[in-house]
Amino acid sequence: MANILKNLHIIVRCFYLYLIQGKADKTLSSPKSIIIIQRAKLGDMISTTPMFRAVKKVYPECRVIVVGNSINKKVLEGNPDVDEYIVWNDDVSEMVKIFKERKPDFGCTTSPNFHSLAALYLSGIKSISAPIILGGWSPYETRSYKIIRRFVIAKGHRMRHYVPLENLKLLEPLGIFETNTKKYIYWSKEAEIKINQFLSEIGTEQAMLVGVMPGAGNKIKQWPPERFSQIVDYLVEKYKAKVLIIGGETNRKEIEEMSSKVRNKESLVDCSWSSIDELKALIPRLDMTVSVDTGPIFIAEASDVPTIDIAGAIHPSEMAPNDDNFHLIVQSKGEPQIWTMNARVYDYEEARKQIESITVSMVMEKVDELMEKIRSRAGTSS
Repeated sequence: MANILKNLHIIVRCFYLYLIQGKADKTLSSPKSIIIIQRAKLGDMISTTPMFRAVKKVYPECRVIVVGNSINKKVLEGNPDVDEYIVWNDDVSEMVKIFKERKPDFGCTTSPNFHSLAALYLSGIKSISAPIILGGWSPYETRSYKIIRRFVIAKGHRMRHYVPLENLKLLEPLGIFETNTKKYIYWSKEAEIKINQFLSEIGTEQAMLVGVMPGAGNKIKQWPPERFSQIVDYLVEKYKAKVLIIGGETNRKEIEEMSSKVRNKESLVDCSWSSIDELKALIPRLDMTVSVDTGPIFIAEASDVPTIDIAGAIHPSEMAPNDDNFHLIVQSKGEPQIWTMNARVYDYEEARKQIESITVSMVMEKVDELMEKIRSRAGTSS
């Protein structure tokens, strides 16, 4: 009840402001400052970096302010396209105060979030864009969100289409019509020095480096760790690879379970100690990665590192690196259960069935296919 009353109060405030200033639907040229809100996870933030680059390409002097969670602040550190990062704190009134201090000319939210959109509108920004879901249904498009979306510029976000490209449409009120979805990642000199020292210590000069990420932020995506262990042994025995474990403490159980079942432990190196900054410096040094659909795979994509994505129930065309060339998908049969704009409501049993249906041999086939592409590009034989 408290949340309902709180949201009702926010809606009333928005209606009152609408009576005073009208819609935030102005088209702009030469904005001095803009705010982009992306409150999703690591992979989503990296997939939003084309927006930042698109703004700087057209308006180099424009101040780009990004709003998101505390982890993604570390993800974007060093990005020259981002002038300021603000951590969202779940207090709309406080965020309004912070936004007003920046005096932005334009704002947008990449997902249909009521509080994000309300904070932008109540800040008095004259031009705001927000997504309207087309070709599907999203639980994020709440009634409250739909009410105040009438006060801003609604830009269509098509389900089953590539999300980074759909996000770029939010910039059209600025006269930006960009289609380049190249992603960007940056790391510190300190992280680079540490990773260089680490790689020299483990001896990687002659070995192919493969990053394996056995964990998943969302456990609905989790592929059995014992199957990952078979992939590790396959990489070592057939390709003489040195396998680096990518993950964190939240994936500790999966990492330990996978590692315990690997036969070739001498070729397995645990890199789960790395910070986000160090991870951004490490992944570009790899020759390829194998993982489920999880954040670090987008660091690999941004770094032009070949990837294999064990997608399971994830729709392959919305977010995952997938060019059928150096970014390959291992997809299960059946209708994908999880969509970017509908990641909360799905058939759990069917989703687990789909990820479990992906066999070790299916992943091995993709490993062979990707290795052949990598060797052909390098001009080497098997």
